[in-house]
Amino acid sequence: MKALLAYIYRCVSPPGPLLNAINQLVHTPVVAPIVQAVWWAVLCAVTVCLAPLVVLDGVLKAWADASATEVSPSERAKLGIVVTGCDSGFGRTLAVHLARSGYTVFAGCLAATADNGLSSEAPDGQLRVCSMDVTSQTAVDGAAENIRAWVDAAPGRRLLAVTNNAGVGTGGFFDWLKLDDYERDLAVNYLGVVRVCKAFLPLLKRSAAAAGRGEGAPRILIVSSMSGKLPVPLLSSYSASKHAAASFAACLRMELEHLWGIHVSTALPSFHRTPLTEGGLGTITRKWQALPAETKAVYGEGCKASSFEIAHQMMTDWAWEPARVTEELARAITQTRAPPIELTIGGDARFGLNVVRHLPPAVYEAFIWYWYAWNLVPPAQRAQA
Repeated sequence: MKALLAYIYRCVSPPGPLLNAINQLVHTPVVAPIVQAVWWAVLCAVTVCLAPLVVLDGVLKAWADASATEVSPSERAKLGIVVTGCDSGFGRTLAVHLARSGYTVFAGCLAATADNGLSSEAPDGQLRVCSMDVTSQTAVDGAAENIRAWVDAAPGRRLLAVTNNAGVGTGGFFDWLKLDDYERDLAVNYLGVVRVCKAFLPLLKRSAAAAGRGEGAPRILIVSSMSGKLPVPLLSSYSASKHAAASFAACLRMELEHLWGIHVSTALPSFHRTPLTEGGLGTITRKWQALPAETKAVYGEGCKASSFEIAHQMMTDWAWEPARVTEELARAITQTRAPPIELTIGGDARFGLNVVRHLPPAVYEAFIWYWYAWNLVPPAQRAQA
């Protein structure tokens, strides 16, 4: 197989005169749209032919779910699990659940004082709250050193999973936001993930070398979002940072799976009810209040009110119960088999958005815009023009 791939590679790389001529043809105005339409038509036809295989894949996955096993309860205390963003929401619930299941959980909070009784919700010693501001190299390195000391303190201990859950989100139209908003979302949702993965990679490599058959290979979970795959209006800062996290997870997966035996899974939940989503309307309200008077006049009260309504519906009326996210993450962390490459969570994500995101951009962007912003009142000055 490698020899065949090497031969094909040599035939097409670098592209010769024939391939360059074809490439020029498919970029020629008038010709290009027709070629692309035919290409999509062929893909749609092939998709129909593949339907039986899709059903078979579902049956095999159901069998894998039914036969999945978890680490023996007597061994769980020796396995460390890191969860970031445990001050509230998914992270807090997940950390408590895993600790009650017998694992040793290191719950990263923005500050150690943010415990808020978290450590008391699980058996003594099973849930250890640690200060872990993911935007601080010092804080992350300190947490990694403490967990390394825990691993070294007794034989048989190892790090099973690192769950990158910490996240923030800023809402509002692009010109309502400041560059600081984009930098903040990227610092937590993307660079924070990179920082945490880099700090704990040495421990995960040690864990991969020490893991026996049936004990579960080490893994990294990166909680991105469906809005990182399908950009959402009024959430450009958040969507961009989550897209960066999802792309990073895919790159990391290809490297770590093949070279080190470390699994990487990307969680893609749609909107679920958490303090982050429930506070979304407050965030966009504060952004509006901070705008200069001339910008407010450009948009007007009608546009403002409809924007607030869209934000409210997006974050509350269309948000699912958060338990499904915690359950999916817990299974991906604790089962001895490799976790799924992507965890698409939410009925709308699984049966709607996960299909829409594979359509041409002109289609899915129009779909998303009219789904979320169909009742948006145009800006006042545009309406006057």
